[in-house]
Amino acid sequence: MSKLPAIMFYPADWLNDIKLQSCSLGAQGLLVNLMCLMHQSKKYGYLLINGDIPNDRTVIKLLRIHHKTYQSKLKELLSYGVLCKDKNGAIFSKRMVEDEMLRQVRQFSGSLGGNPAMPEFRKKAGYVYAIKRLSDSLVKIGIATNIQNRLYKIKSKHKCEIEIITIKQVDCMGDAEDVLYERYKDKKVDNTWFNLSDKDILKLRG
Repeated sequence: MSKLPAIMFYPADWLNDIKLQSCSLGAQGLLVNLMCLMHQSKKYGYLLINGDIPNDRTVIKLLRIHHKTYQSKLKELLSYGVLCKDKNGAIFSKRMVEDEMLRQVRQFSGSLGGNPAMPEFRKKAGYVYAIKRLSDSLVKIGIATNIQNRLYKIKSKHKCEIEIITIKQVDCMGDAEDVLYERYKDKKVDNTWFNLSDKDILKLRG
């Protein structure tokens, strides 16, 4: 069971999430209950019971919900991309997984007495971006306060055409970048460039 006493919950994000708000209130209610189970999972953010993928019957029993209601509302959450499945078929919340990764990054920094080496720039609000270089399909992940100026400089410096994969506005650029660097650390090929699969890119776009 997770030692964390509470789930990170952002009311504004919940109400402004187009995917979530496309779901029925019944599906949103199921999500809250599933998040409670995912919060207790050994692998945070995943729907696992004692480390294993539970069958529908187990979850239905735990949540005291009718099997038809569970199956239809779960299908809704999956079809709109509110919840996902990994390659093993385990259901997970992308947001919860990323929040936990960010928490661990912050915790690690705190264990070192904070991160005095982090420039003030990286602590500011701004943008985290991922772009693909069309010449070799490598993906660059970075941060910027002026995204248009940054992308122009990248194109000029590398003399290449690029494709924007994602641009997200964030409260702390350094934290957001650290999460992505940790996630794709095994795929780094050159400083800030990564060799990502089509599946990785699709996940970034989401």
